[in-house]
Amino acid sequence: MNEDSNQLEVSESPADTTFDCYIHGTSPVKNARSSHRKYFNCILQKKDEAIRVVCFSSQKPTELTTLQVTKIPVRVTNFSKTNTGDINLDNQTKFTPLSNQPFAYSDTLTANGTVLISSLAQVAVEQLVTVKAEGMHVSGVKKTPTLCQRVLSKQEVTIRDPTSSVKVILWGSWVNSLQSNKTYLLQNLRVKTNKNERYLNTAKIEKFLFQEVEPFQVPLAEVDPTNETASITGKIVAVQQVTNTIACITCNKNVVPIPEDDTLALPRSTSQRRKRYEDNGHPCLTPLLKEKKSDAHLLFSTQLLMLLWKSLKQAIN
Repeated sequence: MNEDSNQLEVSESPADTTFDCYIHGTSPVKNARSSHRKYFNCILQKKDEAIRVVCFSSQKPTELTTLQVTKIPVRVTNFSKTNTGDINLDNQTKFTPLSNQPFAYSDTLTANGTVLISSLAQVAVEQLVTVKAEGMHVSGVKKTPTLCQRVLSKQEVTIRDPTSSVKVILWGSWVNSLQSNKTYLLQNLRVKTNKNERYLNTAKIEKFLFQEVEPFQVPLAEVDPTNETASITGKIVAVQQVTNTIACITCNKNVVPIPEDDTLALPRSTSQRRKRYEDNGHPCLTPLLKEKKSDAHLLFSTQLLMLLWKSLKQAIN
C-alpha cells in the first residue's frame, strides 16, 4: 500500500464487501509527499486480526475519532481494495454502529505509555511504542541501498526487559545511539513485522527519543546467544582483483557481443546459443546489458586478520 500514490489500483473482485471492526489509533490528517492528497491512518480491529489502513478523506477523522473513543463496534462498507489486498477508505466509506458486540474490544492494540516487550505481539503493526529496556548485542553499522537510490546507515540492537527481548533497527543518524549493558527509555519506535518475527524500527517522520535511565531491579529475560549474529568491524585497505562479466537484464544469462552487430549479444554457452536460435528467443540487446561484478578479492588490515584468526581458533576449540 502506497500512501503517496496518485491513483489507487482497485481489485476487480474484492474478497469481502463488508466487515465488522473496532476503530483504534486514528492519526492526524497528513499530506502525501508526491500527490499532496490528504490522508490519515487508523487501525481496524477485526475478529481475527488488526490491520492498519489509509483513509483518503479529510471528512472522516472526526467520525472515526468519536467511534474510537466510545469503543463502539461498526460495520464497514463501500471500501476499496488494492491489488495487494490492502484496504483503502475514502469519503464513500460508511461506518454503521452495531447494537451488539460481535467480539471483544482489545485494549492492547493501541499502545499507551510504556509497554513490555512481551506485549508487542498484541500491539498492531506500524504502531509507535515506548519501551524501557537494556541494550544487549550491538551490531556493526552497515550501509544499505534504498529504492530512492540513497544509501542509509543501518544498525541492529537487541534489547531486553524482564519479560522478553526484541531486535531494534536504528537507521541513519540514529546509529551508534545505544550501547550494551545500559538501560534506556526508548520512544517513537515503530512496530514492524516480517515472516519470522516482530521487531522495532526508528520511524521516518516521528523523532526517535532515547534517554538513559535507572537499571531494572529485577532479573531480565535471558537472550539465546545462538540467535545473535556475530559481526566484526574492519577497514578494507585495498582491492586486489575484481572480475567483471556481462549479462542480459531480460534473461539474466552471461552473454558475449556479436562481432557482426554491436547492438546484439548471445549467451556464452554454445548449447544456450543453439537453443536461442531454435526457440527464436529474444535477442540480447547490448544497450540493455548490465554488468555483473563478482569475485572481489579484498586485502584487510593486519589487525583485522589477527582478529579473524583469533575468532576462528575460538570456534574450533
